[in-house]
Amino acid sequence: MRRTYLATTAIIALLATSACSPGHIAANNNGIAEYAWVGCHQVTKTPVTGSYAFNAIGDLKVGDYFYFQQLAKDGSVSDVVTGKPCES
Repeated sequence: MRRTYLATTAIIALLATSACSPGHIAANNNGIAEYAWVGCHQVTKTPVTGSYAFNAIGDLKVGDYFYFQQLAKDGSVSDVVTGKPCES
């Protein structure tokens, strides 16, 4: 029981601190917490002009993969600037 409690506490702490990453802060300031499927992309550079590649755990590094992009304030999906499409 104690082990489960410690593991749960560690996971919650990890998620809470990852929500303070630069990518999450930028996303929270964007206003719309909605995402669109953009297919598999590999991170080539982050950040790029205020755009960050991130996931639920924190900011992604060059070489990581992502599949969703946050919608713009007007609800549109812009071009992916932080990565390139995955090779088939």
